[in-house]
Amino acid sequence: MNRFFLLLLLALGATAEASAQDKPKVDKVTQCQLNLDKATAKVSAIVEGIEKSQEMEAEGVSLLKSSKSERKALAKQVKQLTKQLAKSKKKLDSKMKSKDREAVAEAKAEYKDLSIELKAELKEANAKLKLADKDYKNAQKLLVKGKEGAKRNKAKLKAAEQGEEVAREKLDAAIAKQEGEED
Repeated sequence: MNRFFLLLLLALGATAEASAQDKPKVDKVTQCQLNLDKATAKVSAIVEGIEKSQEMEAEGVSLLKSSKSERKALAKQVKQLTKQLAKSKKKLDSKMKSKDREAVAEAKAEYKDLSIELKAELKEANAKLKLADKDYKNAQKLLVKGKEGAKRNKAKLKAAEQGEEVAREKLDAAIAKQEGEED
């Protein structure tokens, strides 16, 4: 049994050695060029990530500004509708205190219609205000995500640029060595 494993191990070793010899050797310059291409691609991908983060940040800023102004306008509209309802109620209260039953019934009906109309407008404005608040929160998240992404990618960019520079130096050294051997 032990002999079987020993023979199996020797056979696998010989197969691995033979397959290792089958691989074509890539010269140093080509390998260095491939490494430089990989490093350059990595730098390009990181730069693209930084640009994407900056776009996200800019989108967040613009969305933040628009949602702020929309929130202000809607809050003003809600306040105005509330005031309008209170003002109309005051006017109709004096009519409701009248001794004329028809005038009181008419004032109540008018108040009810006005109240329904203004409450519907108020409900619509509050719904829009909630959407504006949601946009505001999304804008803040987008802004933070963009800033963090840019910061993270800038740190990666420094390391990738250093790696690219090292790969370039190795390529230059390999080219110089190859030219030295040819002479």
